[in-house]
Amino acid sequence: MRRLLTCLALGFLVVVIWWLARAPFVVADLGPGTHLVTRAGLKFVLVGNAAAEWRVVFTEGDSKDGGYALPAGLRGWPALDSKGDIYALHGEQVVCLRKGAFFKSVELPSELKAGRTGKARPVDAEHVKLVGTDAADQPVLMWLSPGGPRLFVRDVDNESWQLLAVGDDEAQPIAGIKRDQLLLAPGRRAAAFPGRDGWEAWLYGSGPVVRRIAEECRGPQAAFSPRGDALIVDGKVKGLWRLEMEEETLRFMAEGNLGYHDRIPFSVAFRELEPGDESTMVMAAPQRDLHGHLQIFQTHLSGGGRWSLGGGSVHHYAPAFSEDGQLLSYVQADFDDSSSDAPFEDIYLMNLAAPQRGAMHLASRRGGRPGQGPVFVGDGHALVYIAGGRVKQVKLVDD
Repeated sequence: MRRLLTCLALGFLVVVIWWLARAPFVVADLGPGTHLVTRAGLKFVLVGNAAAEWRVVFTEGDSKDGGYALPAGLRGWPALDSKGDIYALHGEQVVCLRKGAFFKSVELPSELKAGRTGKARPVDAEHVKLVGTDAADQPVLMWLSPGGPRLFVRDVDNESWQLLAVGDDEAQPIAGIKRDQLLLAPGRRAAAFPGRDGWEAWLYGSGPVVRRIAEECRGPQAAFSPRGDALIVDGKVKGLWRLEMEEETLRFMAEGNLGYHDRIPFSVAFRELEPGDESTMVMAAPQRDLHGHLQIFQTHLSGGGRWSLGGGSVHHYAPAFSEDGQLLSYVQADFDDSSSDAPFEDIYLMNLAAPQRGAMHLASRRGGRPGQGPVFVGDGHALVYIAGGRVKQVKLVDD
């Protein structure tokens, strides 16, 4: 009996080794971590942990030791700009880090220092959040003031903070706004959020601030188009609608919805069906099917139709495309809507150019938290995600 068990064990080991040798991808362990901050085109990621410690981890071998720790005392989540500079809150300042060292800093807005009597007071730093960096690589702040959230952007010409406002109207998101509900546009300086009358987009940075409102479009989520020329929202009637930035119009885009569940982060992805041709751009986003499950649908940004990337009786969400749009990674989970437990998720990778091969299972994890990926980084062909408290990187092996 013992000899039989030994033979079975050896046989299983041989099968595993054979499978690994034939696997079309390799997985590298980049160390411990609980959340990621990434930026398209950069060859590193920021990795944070539960102790609010952050480090830079290279994904393409730019450093012999693989990365380095960021200075202590950073508050909240840092943000990356397109050049790879790191912005973060530190004390009463927004600091910029370059190659791990303090490069420059700016004081928080003076409005945060003025008391009701006009006298100076300590900065209300604990109620300030760094939203991210905008299309001009400038930091954007949200102050959770007693009167509701308020947004501050940088006036590049005067090198000062600007309270986002048009006349007496301030850009003021609804109370209780979540991290993933305040959006910064790619391609132009604009911010969007759910407001009192529906989703709003505010354009700033060159000339007067412009306010766009998607009247009565109150869906929990929205997404900017890749060029930032439109905000895609759930309409007040069924369907996906485009709030155009250049003209004050709200027009129908396609059937469908932006599927959302409060137990998981919302995410969308974009790709060109024909690389280099913007007219073939599609959006991949979770949408609710007839049974209430989240399924990933692709929808033409120019309108005209949508089609599913899968189906079944489980949820599919968190799509991510490689740079050339040929690889798709996503998350699958089966969870009870009435439960509050973190969902048990499976991460998959699919080659859309060879769909007959099916989706490859990468990992399982306890999910439902922001910043866990999957996300493509660097040249757009390496995938990074968090599973089991570890940062994993997947690279495809050429057939």
